[in-house]
Amino acid sequence: MRIYMMWPNSGYVLVKALILGIVSSNLNSVCAQTISKPSSCGDSTGCFHNGCTSDDCEFLLKWQDGGGDDLDLTLTCIGTGDKYCAIGLSSDSKMASASVIECVSTSSTPAVYVSYNTGYSNSRLSQNQLGLTLTSSSHTNGIFTCTFKRKKTATLASASVADSTKYFDMNSDWTLLYAYGSSSGGSIQQHSSNPCASLETADFQSSDDVGCSATDRPLVKLHGILMSLVWMLFAHVGVFMASINKQTWPDSTLWFGLKPWFVPIMAAFRPKPDHPRRIIFRIAHTLVGYLAIILATVNLYTGASLSAANAPASTRIVLIVFNVWIVVVPIAAFLYLAFSRKPKQNKSNEVELEPYDSGQETKEPLDNVRVLITAVYVVGLLALSIAFWVLFAGGK
Repeated sequence: MRIYMMWPNSGYVLVKALILGIVSSNLNSVCAQTISKPSSCGDSTGCFHNGCTSDDCEFLLKWQDGGGDDLDLTLTCIGTGDKYCAIGLSSDSKMASASVIECVSTSSTPAVYVSYNTGYSNSRLSQNQLGLTLTSSSHTNGIFTCTFKRKKTATLASASVADSTKYFDMNSDWTLLYAYGSSSGGSIQQHSSNPCASLETADFQSSDDVGCSATDRPLVKLHGILMSLVWMLFAHVGVFMASINKQTWPDSTLWFGLKPWFVPIMAAFRPKPDHPRRIIFRIAHTLVGYLAIILATVNLYTGASLSAANAPASTRIVLIVFNVWIVVVPIAAFLYLAFSRKPKQNKSNEVELEPYDSGQETKEPLDNVRVLITAVYVVGLLALSIAFWVLFAGGK
């Protein structure tokens, strides 16, 4: 007696394994490095940060006025490789016409520069380190720091006439802006973060503790929610139904005779099950579907990580749970199908288990266990999608 058996949708299982790899690679981003906020903030030193309370700061600017010509500052940021972070001094919380102090890390060696924003363009002053004296710097374990002195006024910095109007007086109060991004050859590139503006003006002669709030972008939020609706809910429900329940209704149709797993473009080239070129269609259809799932997974993580989205780290935790869900439940369903299908007896008394995904659209009964697995899977997807939408929409 011979038994023929093929693992059901083994390619789909491999794709799920790849998704788990993507999940594990993103665990580091959820447990990302953070900066500790010192207890001296608001007491003996002034501080500007992202609204952190203890050890969860994404950046930190500290200052102290000793009463002389210089202001002592320390700017600490998070990033690996060639990165920069910058503090802007603005009179109206806008990027345009802001004086900028840059902490730029090149080959793990931070340096400080002064620049100016004209509209949405940034350029360094002709004296690109005007009034700045770097006293110490470091870039280790994903955190880089510039500790430096800055002359309070353009006159004290001996600025040229051209640079004097772009070098702001630190004796005045300013709205602070924070941005970060990549650097190349020591020059800053377009910031990758949504600029964060201080909730109040900063007085550098006091010990203010100032938080900031990123500019919200409702259209970015809406785009993210709509895309997650497609890739977290609709796509995976469709893939699961086609993979697990296709044999339950092989002849079922929706409107105008379209099948439930209808794919508009590829369906036009879909031959009949007994056509010799059916295998070509099946391979192409499968590869396109698997590629879409993999790219969707990557897209969800990168979208939630974009600074323009202002999504909290908790959204990535939801995505990790979501990806575990879309791996574990389908594999459990495949195991159930593989061991619950009744073998066929042929004329030579050989027991034959046909491949589950053999291309033969034979009718199979819809049993209660399959209904339960499908219902649990869909409800889980819906719950995780709603959790992601709420967190994503509410992130600041």
